Amino acid sequence: MRDLATLEPVWPAVPLHALSHNAFDFSADGRYLALPGRDYHAHLFDAVSGEELRYFGYQAWEPVSLRFTPD
Repeated sequence: MRDLATLEPVWPAVPLHALSHNAFDFSADGRYLALPGRDYHAHLFDAVSGEELRYFGYQAWEPVSLRFTPD
């Protein structure tokens, strides 16, 4: 992701496995980004720094979409 004015990266590149699907979601407060991965994990990133905060364990299937709940 790049700053449109300077074209400088605004946070580190998301690993390719996390970009395997077009489905993603930002938390309601904009602090977190959730992405499904082909590695059978769901990934949670800090939306500002790009740091991967957590991944959610192995599933028997590839997650294809994610949503944050209001609570």
